[in-house]
Amino acid sequence: MPHFARHDAAAHSFNDGFAQRTPPDETSQPTAFISDGFAHRVRVTASPGRALVVDPDDAMARAVLSLRTDPYRSRSVLRRAARTGGRVTASFEESDWDAFATAWRERGAARPTECGTLRLLTGPVTSPTERGLISALLARNPGAHWHVHAPSKDMAAEDGARIAFGRAVAPVHHLGQARCVVALAADPFSDGPAALEHRREAAAARPALFAVEATPGRFGALARHRIALSPARIEALLWRLASRWMPEVASGDAGPVDPEVQAFEEQLVEALRAAADAALVIAGAGLSAEAHALAFALNQRLGAIGRTLTLIEPPDAARGVGTLADLVHALQDGSVDTLVVIGSNPAYDAPASFGMTLALSRARLLVHAGTQVDETAVQADWHLPLSMAFEAWGDALAHDGSAVLLEPLLAAPTQARSAPELLALLAGDELREGQALLRRQWQPQWSHATGETVWRDSLRHGVVRGSASSPVDVQQARLPARRVLQSNPATPTLTALFVPCPFSGLVHDDAVLLSPATAARLGVRSGDIVRAQVEAQAIEAPAWVLTGQADDVATLPLGGGRRQHDRAGSRIGFNAGTLRPATALSAPITLQPTGRRHEFAAGRQDATAVQERPSSPMIGAIPT
Repeated sequence: MPHFARHDAAAHSFNDGFAQRTPPDETSQPTAFISDGFAHRVRVTASPGRALVVDPDDAMARAVLSLRTDPYRSRSVLRRAARTGGRVTASFEESDWDAFATAWRERGAARPTECGTLRLLTGPVTSPTERGLISALLARNPGAHWHVHAPSKDMAAEDGARIAFGRAVAPVHHLGQARCVVALAADPFSDGPAALEHRREAAAARPALFAVEATPGRFGALARHRIALSPARIEALLWRLASRWMPEVASGDAGPVDPEVQAFEEQLVEALRAAADAALVIAGAGLSAEAHALAFALNQRLGAIGRTLTLIEPPDAARGVGTLADLVHALQDGSVDTLVVIGSNPAYDAPASFGMTLALSRARLLVHAGTQVDETAVQADWHLPLSMAFEAWGDALAHDGSAVLLEPLLAAPTQARSAPELLALLAGDELREGQALLRRQWQPQWSHATGETVWRDSLRHGVVRGSASSPVDVQQARLPARRVLQSNPATPTLTALFVPCPFSGLVHDDAVLLSPATAARLGVRSGDIVRAQVEAQAIEAPAWVLTGQADDVATLPLGGGRRQHDRAGSRIGFNAGTLRPATALSAPITLQPTGRRHEFAAGRQDATAVQERPSSPMIGAIPT
């Protein structure tokens, strides 16, 4: 059986291939990187020093590129030394891919009757090549199962589509076609694989922007009309809006509406009526499935579907795929012989209620592949280094379903391999090199005469032409049942929002974000350490009082509190993900002051949200 071809640095240098396809008068090329399974399109530029430069306005691309300089990046295959007291008590020793390939073959030969207990855990996958290889792996191991862990996915949006249309659909927003855009607890300028495209479209079309936010975001900073409300009050506003276009919907408000909210609402209604079918309503994370269903229905009634909103099959949908909860149950039952984890870190970002550390120890063989020796890797028998963005051949689907082919533009560590190459090894594929796997996936779809031309054209333009998903036909949206939200005005319910990158103004620090009024009600100042509890789980974290934050909302940042890496900043903050419910990005929370203090790196103890509109030449101040 063939082993991996050696990865030479020259095969990953920026100008190889790029220079051959790029005319002398062009200096940049569209490409993409993969995040949460989706292709994020980005334009890269070659400099005389052969450095890779990305769009300066694409903060996510800059962050992804900066990870390559992490001195603690995984660069070697690691194997757990012989152990007597358990997996974690034994140390890692360096190994290589040939040794792992041999061990993997021996696993199948020694335990043929147990191969059916193979479980594969990944993040979301849209890559056609990876999906084909996963299918081959499952076919080779009858009874094996694939599980997907998507810690940042908003399941309420998917459930809302099912309520409205009886099926899962993914919305594709066209801000360039809109005259009025209202974002309800959403930040389409920062969140998701289309964020940069949304900003560019809005800068060109200059629609009226209305932001109804629970926590400050980029969309709200650019909107001429902004108001801060808790998720419950945002949903109440949505029901009142819907009742203006759908008489069968009762607004359901029991009392008078706040004058500031009422004035904002009247401006919004006027703008939506003027925009007609060029209006667009976007519902975001933290809202209920019923609210998402109502937003779909309102867009349909406005006539937005087909103009400012397209509904497609979800690019990341996969039939028969299990959840992380399903995997945990199988591990607890002792029915998992081998667990392979690729590009996922459930030991860190799974809800604490899952008990991942104990669950992972129940697998007889645990193989982890990732870019760092993270919290999951330290529990594994094998750790395999993966390549990063811009370092390997691959493919993925963008938010609109269009296919993007990825080529290596930068040198990867010698032992790093891509996810398709690893899956090819696991599946016993005769091909092991990334470009060969990619060509085999795509070239059968093109004619023999034009195949090479289409291949080069797809690499040069950053997308396979004509591959975007077609719109799906949907029924008349069913109206959801109105949720009754009980709240005592004297002691309102505090809602936690779990946000990957909140706009806090903090540098190298994390905090629970509170509005001035909520902080005063709780007797909390910036820097006070509070005990945050969701159901039975609790953590301690400092508070940060933020102007622009909605009352009765506590925003908790995801991604902090890492304990495995030694790099600068890895131990800063707290792991809010342990409090997050399994299928939601919001939950009721209680906060109690501990009497202790924390000094923030920002050097100030009162915060203000960034309300000024950036002077970026691309974005500018988008007017009404």
